[in-house]
Formats: sequence, structure tokens, C-alpha cells
Amino acid sequence: MEFEEIVLRRCLRDSTVEGFK
Repeated sequence: MEFEEIVLRRCLRDSTVEGFK
């Protein structure tokens, strides 16, 4: 399973969303 990758992607997405806000 690639759980770490999923978590990393989620963290990156949250960071991007915050930057766009």
C-alpha cells in the first residue's frame, strides 16, 4: 500500500488550498 504517498499528497493539497485562499 502507498499510504505515505496519499498523506503527502493530501498535505500538499491542503497547503495549496491555503495558499489560494
